[in-house]
Amino acid sequence: MYIGLAVDNTIPIHLPAVVEFIRRNCKTLRCDVIDINFRLRNDSVIYEQEIAALSKNDLEKCAKFDFPILVTALPFANNYFYEGDRIFILSFSEWHTLTPLPMTNGLIFMICQIVVKYFLNIGENHDESTGCINDFMWDKSIIDAAMRAAFVCSRCKNKSEKNERLTSAEFSDVESLLGVISNASRRGVDILAEQAVDSNPILKDGRREATSVFLCHNSHDKASVRELNELLKGAGIRTWLDEEKISPGQIWQDVLESEISTIAACLIVVGDSGTGPWQDMERRAFINEFATRGCKIIPVLIGRPSSTPALPLFLRQFMWADLRSNDARQVARLIGSLKQ
Repeated sequence: MYIGLAVDNTIPIHLPAVVEFIRRNCKTLRCDVIDINFRLRNDSVIYEQEIAALSKNDLEKCAKFDFPILVTALPFANNYFYEGDRIFILSFSEWHTLTPLPMTNGLIFMICQIVVKYFLNIGENHDESTGCINDFMWDKSIIDAAMRAAFVCSRCKNKSEKNERLTSAEFSDVESLLGVISNASRRGVDILAEQAVDSNPILKDGRREATSVFLCHNSHDKASVRELNELLKGAGIRTWLDEEKISPGQIWQDVLESEISTIAACLIVVGDSGTGPWQDMERRAFINEFATRGCKIIPVLIGRPSSTPALPLFLRQFMWADLRSNDARQVARLIGSLKQ
């Protein structure tokens, strides 16, 4: 079975890392990126209209896959997660209001659900919430519990006991993926981070490209910064967050001083609490790196949409990323800038 994936400009997911994850965890399921410039026309998805708007060339590229899946953060007009027949459109609209779990966990989960429902035909929809992958999810917020459970229930297996695909290599792959999703989601971690997908390519001269992104933040904003950190890692960006990089007993200034020259970009995160004293020291260090070697600096606004934090004078010359609203397009723009 051959699965194709494409994302539009609203989705902060690094597809090559997702493809590599599926390849490493599956014996039969295959996956690749669909080479199309996928863009939706409206602010909400009406499936039939969007499929009809695909070009002949895009349709031909999708036809190479058993399950082409086009992924967006724009909502369906009917509020579904996905719709599809030959081609599927999957929406992660308002994802972070439904669950704190990474979008990458959700993407692999949805792929498993589509395979179980539309290829393997194992079980049937549950109108009630059971934790089974075949739950219909009238209430989309149950996606959080579903990813933490991530299994096919005995009722569905018993109903499909005469279905030869129940013992197929494809179903074995699905159950393997669901096991990884459940294990990672119950611990609140990104499935891609679990297996250390390396997004730092090797350059032609043998050096490793420096793409680490330093998260300079006020400790009062730690919860929001952790969420941003997971989003960036899920998009294939190597991040530098103090609690992940500094071991107990180490002096953080010494650790940062030894690695600062390898860090390619600094996100100066400013929320409702403003900047903190240690954050000001880090900011000055990276401003010096900007002046001497062109280290990229991006102010990032978080917190309440109704308030605009005051930026230090020097930072006002930089274009900021405004993440105060739950708009995945702003996150996607930030990720695109970091990958340039």
